[in-house]
Amino acid sequence: IVPVLFAMTASGGLGIMQKIQQTSKVADQRDAFLIIAFAIAMVVSGFAMVIFKKNSSSVKTKIEVFPVLAGICFGIANLLNTLLAGRIDSAILFPIQNIGVMLICAVLGVVIFRERITKSQSVALGLGVLAILVLSR
Repeated sequence: IVPVLFAMTASGGLGIMQKIQQTSKVADQRDAFLIIAFAIAMVVSGFAMVIFKKNSSSVKTKIEVFPVLAGICFGIANLLNTLLAGRIDSAILFPIQNIGVMLICAVLGVVIFRERITKSQSVALGLGVLAILVLSR
């Protein structure tokens, strides 16, 4: 639960920083903002890898394709989030981001993995969509 709480707090903090940066005088410097953010994430990830790795000699040095692609996708998503943070009201943007991720994951789970959504999950997803609609009015 600790890593999940840390990730949730860090994600929320990043959203707040994106909003502050994009509504400031230096909003045009978003590339530098994102480069610094990803550099910090890389350093923190490196420290975490060293600290939590039981046997540091088993650390792979070869570059894997999937993590690189995942990093590129996260970079694109954060660029879009940063652009939208300066253009959309926070009360609309952040619920759409959070609920939208859950909706996309649910749809992809059904389409790709043939998962079945339970009745309670359907109700929760429906309430999420309803919340987005109510907040956007």
